[in-house]
Amino acid sequence: MNFILINDEYYTNLLQHLNNIVPLFKSVFEPDDGVFLLLGEFSRFLIENIDNEVIAKQCFQFINHSLEHGGHETEDVIVMAIFDAIYYEDDVIIKKFRLNLSEKSLSVFQKFLIEDEL
Repeated sequence: MNFILINDEYYTNLLQHLNNIVPLFKSVFEPDDGVFLLLGEFSRFLIENIDNEVIAKQCFQFINHSLEHGGHETEDVIVMAIFDAIYYEDDVIIKKFRLNLSEKSLSVFQKFLIEDEL
């Protein structure tokens, strides 16, 4: 059996990117608690601040930057910890998401939204 090691250097620094791009986000979790918990909390932060232009812009910059520069591990954690929470929100939130995602991020968001609906 062969295993392929996915080298996603962006993923290893994901929380640092989050802190740099969205300095207003403060988590109750520690980095050692894991990226999934922190990004899950981040998704709630974004939903709660979706109408705050400054905060929402930073949040979408983080998501778009992560999906543009990260690899498969980064995409997986963005989808599972952030997008998956959004898929269960109302249409207003989903529409705001679509309007603020880059072309690549929107493609990923749409792909998994459609799969989630199946």
